[in-house]
Amino acid sequence: MSLKTDIYTVKTHKEKINIVNKKRVRQPVTPSKGRVVGYFPSVKSNKPVAWESQMELKACRIFEYCPTVHSYREQPEIVHYKFNGVGRKYIPDFELMLINNEQVFIEIKPKRVLDKSEEKGRFVAISKHLNEKGIAFAVMTEEELNTGDIQDNIKLIHPYAAQDMNVGIEKYFKELCSKNEMTIGDFIELGLTLKTIYSSIAQGFLKIDLNKKISRKTSVLINKETDHENSIFSCRFAPDFK
Repeated sequence: MSLKTDIYTVKTHKEKINIVNKKRVRQPVTPSKGRVVGYFPSVKSNKPVAWESQMELKACRIFEYCPTVHSYREQPEIVHYKFNGVGRKYIPDFELMLINNEQVFIEIKPKRVLDKSEEKGRFVAISKHLNEKGIAFAVMTEEELNTGDIQDNIKLIHPYAAQDMNVGIEKYFKELCSKNEMTIGDFIELGLTLKTIYSSIAQGFLKIDLNKKISRKTSVLINKETDHENSIFSCRFAPDFK
């Protein structure tokens, strides 16, 4: 899977860049009246990731569970670009490093703001500048962040992401799923707890469709190596960002 736009050719890095230990270029804003901010406990990035809006929090959840995202961080760097002949500065909301070594800067923006012509023109200029440096640029709106039941499902399983697992549990799941089509209800009837099931999903042993509401009828599969090629989210790219 690639997040590259067809409009620009983006060169990927030959060696994976370690972005986890890099520092953000500015400190997150502090809570204020009418504004809620916080930190998402990321297991994938092995550190809390700061978010400054509910939309950014939702993006963190998706990045955390998207198999094509190797790692991610907030406010990665200051981008110097020109728009209408004037030099400007821009700080992306997130940087993603994908499993195919592609580097992507992500802007989280309400669709009503993105649809403004000046804002869209600014993002086109940013996108062109970044593509020349070999970095892809994309925008996510509430439409991409709220697909199906993905947010509620991740909120349900993420508390179990760091849970210690029994050594033989992955082998046990493989044996069960290789013989029959299994559901969460089937595992419960075999005596497995929801804690074990949700932990196995959160830690990638088991695979479900995160866009469909989790229930006893949810189909469960073993997570295969090829599944890492499938993204669970989409983005908007220049020049139209549709």
